[in-house]
Amino acid sequence: PLFGLKVVAVQLESADDLEKVAAYYRQALSKYGPILECSDAAKRKRKTEVPATGDDELTCDPDEPGSHKVVYKVGTDKNQRIVALKPHGRGTQFSLVHVDTRGESDE
Repeated sequence: PLFGLKVVAVQLESADDLEKVAAYYRQALSKYGPILECSDAAKRKRKTEVPATGDDELTCDPDEPGSHKVVYKVGTDKNQRIVALKPHGRGTQFSLVHVDTRGESDE
């Protein structure tokens, strides 16, 4: 096909505290490239490695992290993985999302 959109999403809960779950996903996401952190503490984008340049680079949306304590993004604007975390009782509630889009301009 000339264009497409694939979205995979799941919402989970853990009895572990937010910092433990966040550390796990920072490590897990690092294999996909530089991690963009969108949080109250990091209102401006901050990468764990040297950022890629170009129009396809990820950015924090103005409303992020929203109701979440922290949002991690990795990849490109057209192929990104997102982890959004927030405290939930004594544990953590988190969402995992993978968005993959392609269009006529993609090779």
